[in-house]
Amino acid sequence: MSQLVKEIEPSVVQIITSAGKGSGFVVGAEGWIVTNAHVVGGFTQVAVVIQGGSEITGTVVGVDKDLDLAVIQVDGDDLVPLAFADSDGVSVGDDVAALGFPLGTILGSSATVTKGVVSAKRQSNGLNYLQTDAAINPGNSGGPLIDTQGRVVGINTSRVERVLGRSIQGIGLAIASDHIKEALPSLMSGELAPVDSVSSGTEGLSEGTGRVYVSEKHWYSVHVPDGWRLHDDDPDQVFMTSGANGGVVWISVESVDPDRIYSLDRYLDSGFKPAPDSRWTGWEILSERRIRSGVGQPAWGAQGEAQEFIYEFTDEKGVSGKGRLLWRLQGSRLVSLDALSTAEIWDGNPDVRADMLGVQASFNPWTFSDDGLGYALAHPTHWALVVDGSADYMAADRRTSAVLWLDVVPDEGHADAGAYGAEAKPGNPAFSIIKRGVVFKKRTSPAYRIDFFGPRPDGVVLRGALLISLGGGNAVWTVIQAEAEDWKEIAPYIDEIFLRISVRR
Repeated sequence: MSQLVKEIEPSVVQIITSAGKGSGFVVGAEGWIVTNAHVVGGFTQVAVVIQGGSEITGTVVGVDKDLDLAVIQVDGDDLVPLAFADSDGVSVGDDVAALGFPLGTILGSSATVTKGVVSAKRQSNGLNYLQTDAAINPGNSGGPLIDTQGRVVGINTSRVERVLGRSIQGIGLAIASDHIKEALPSLMSGELAPVDSVSSGTEGLSEGTGRVYVSEKHWYSVHVPDGWRLHDDDPDQVFMTSGANGGVVWISVESVDPDRIYSLDRYLDSGFKPAPDSRWTGWEILSERRIRSGVGQPAWGAQGEAQEFIYEFTDEKGVSGKGRLLWRLQGSRLVSLDALSTAEIWDGNPDVRADMLGVQASFNPWTFSDDGLGYALAHPTHWALVVDGSADYMAADRRTSAVLWLDVVPDEGHADAGAYGAEAKPGNPAFSIIKRGVVFKKRTSPAYRIDFFGPRPDGVVLRGALLISLGGGNAVWTVIQAEAEDWKEIAPYIDEIFLRISVRR
């Protein structure tokens, strides 16, 4: 691989800002360089060091914080772009190498190369990652992960260092190359959130991206069609519009009491009905039905269901309109997805109507799902994917010591969560039980919860909660654990995370 590295090294650059240093690589002969969004931060100008140590000024043209990608353009005549491989074709066990400038230029002015293998292929928040044991250190972020043919299979983005105070080695993550290839055209054009126009909010994307909006507050994602404008000033009342074509999709979220409203049927039986806009002069529900599949990914259990209402209305100007409303119950939240337009657009413009219905169909209430093992879950967006091989899914809170892990095991013939859970114990025999028992008794899939505490080997006291859910012949064990001093901060999230675990029946 030494000859290959010599050919590739000139295409790997160092990126310097007043806040830190990182890496990048050339993707276009016209001076286009890609790196991580967190490397450029909020800067519009950065210093780019190319082979030989020459420093040139780069302009940040596009930033996508959700993909953690950014594109920089420099004036350079001799820059050679790297080729991309199809990351879907990468297999676990394939040889790879990570290039970049770990620790800045402390180790020299040339890019450093570390070899390894693809340890796993992971997904989190709709993004595909390659896990590698090739060393990724500070300064490596934004550099390429290449295969044995010198093609880019990913962009080095992070490494896992510590979980619950324990040191972890040999775990690096790279954003899969397919995401980079898809995003580059919009990033290069400046269409995807140029730095000067990046929204200061944390709830979503800039207008017109034709991409995915992720709600930080409510933990869902939804597609934003090309040319549509997203309005997300109020995270409880997000809406998107198609401009002159007149289509609108509202995504409204309200809190409900999960002990009282434990199913859509219960919500409807409690007397809740769709209501028209107060300005409308006419309103009629034409049809109503329960959709039990094909809404959201994956469509398992009650959280994969939706109540559909087809309606027509007359607005305050006497204009006739039509709409489709979906109600979904996600944990302690009732989500309304309302697509509407004038009757002329609804019946006469199939493209706009398809966009509106496509937004509804794209609604995904889960952070992560595994169709093979038959589970899905949602958690805060600042809880980042961790890959260490010891659990089927693992995420760590960036703000506290909290960590979540999930394991799927055979249910050993148990059909009752209470009976199964009564025999369960926390993994550490030194932990003491605070309380235990069946929860979500009125829901279609009751679960068993155990709250516990106890010392870690270094003496730090931990608190945790375990939820056991049964379905599809499996028992899904979900554990949330943190240092005791952080428990109060994460407590509001725990019930909601547990409520929104979905297990295939």
